[in-house]
Amino acid sequence: MTSLACRTALLAGLFVTAVELMLFGAEDVGSALTFAGRMTGVVFLAAMLLESAAFFAAVSVFAGGTPRHAAALLGIGILVSLVLNLVLLTLQLADGGYTHYLWVWGLLALWAFWALWWEWDLWKGVSRPRGFAAGVVVTAMVAIGNFGYTQVYQPYVSTALLSTSVEFLGATHEPEEDKVVVTVRLRTKNIGKVGVYALGSLYQVSGRKPRFVTKARTKRELFQDWDDRQRDLLRHTDVPKNGYQLLAQGQFTGRAGLVVVLEPGSEIVAERVLEFPYGAKYDVLGITANIVYMRRDRAKLTDNFGTSGRRLWVSNDTYHHYGAPAPPSWIAQPGEITYRFRSRIKQSNSLLEHTRPPHYVTLWWVGREPPSESPFGPELTAIVGPEGMERPEPTASERRQMADTYGLSNAPSGYMQKPLAELLRSASKKG
Repeated sequence: MTSLACRTALLAGLFVTAVELMLFGAEDVGSALTFAGRMTGVVFLAAMLLESAAFFAAVSVFAGGTPRHAAALLGIGILVSLVLNLVLLTLQLADGGYTHYLWVWGLLALWAFWALWWEWDLWKGVSRPRGFAAGVVVTAMVAIGNFGYTQVYQPYVSTALLSTSVEFLGATHEPEEDKVVVTVRLRTKNIGKVGVYALGSLYQVSGRKPRFVTKARTKRELFQDWDDRQRDLLRHTDVPKNGYQLLAQGQFTGRAGLVVVLEPGSEIVAERVLEFPYGAKYDVLGITANIVYMRRDRAKLTDNFGTSGRRLWVSNDTYHHYGAPAPPSWIAQPGEITYRFRSRIKQSNSLLEHTRPPHYVTLWWVGREPPSESPFGPELTAIVGPEGMERPEPTASERRQMADTYGLSNAPSGYMQKPLAELLRSASKKG
């Protein structure tokens, strides 16, 4: 490689690194999701100025200028490029995804190694080169430590946590129409330290129609309940097949078309009214609720997630859908109606945005009747990942990764039961 070609390659590498730093810095200053991320953008822009100074120092040396201080600037510029692109390469490989930028980081890292070797003669002209190199290495380690602190440690200690609760407010019997009217209250509160997207909410109310038995049920019958995955083993109550009937289900956060944002300390309280015939004679009503949420400081929804809902269902092994692909088999079974919501997400900073393939958050609301031996029916399921991640079903390790990386989680209320007779008595006393 001729001397002219080497000099051209050196200048080209410095120039490309300066452009790289400028693009990262401008993107983070304008749109990083945290204050620390925007400050990192400022650091990138400062590094871009340093890289530009190294570029002009190299021009000065090649033009016959004094190499001493110019060599120092040139060495800093090459080391900055080396550290930056090794960090980007590490992030890319650690995440396990492929983007075309992988070749850019790899080629620039190789260029930096070559440039350090080629510049060795100039480097020897720097006063105390070992001390200078040590200073650059320490500075690089501090920068890497700052990135780890802002992207790993701070999100780890700043927890995202929602609390969801359900409550029966009462029930009344209206003889004119021979119906029972029940009012329930649903509440969710952000008790964590960071804001979240409430991606979806779901509540369900079920009525139980059991059979009271005066003779205690046998151990064999109780064991059969256990095998049928009943959550309660009842000695004098025999819950028949299809003993639970779904009375109501729906969402309780926000309005249709909107993704609710819950900042720390904020809460949502909603009340719902349901009706059923008095002659149904349920002995117990049960209610449960759940919210699926994601941290706002780890990703940003770029599409209109709330209005992306598409209805689909499965019937006789045939999928019917409106603008959405068929759900994976682990999501929906034949006869179940499903709504799918989906949005592309933007990563929390430019480094992650350009070292990860495009990621999406997808939420399925599966409307199903309670199973034969359980009050639980409809459910919410969400995943975050690259295209096609939902096929096949994510492993437990992949789900933990979603929770660690994006704070994807749910806030179930637990299951509350109340005897219908007790609710009606309470209402009559108040009246």
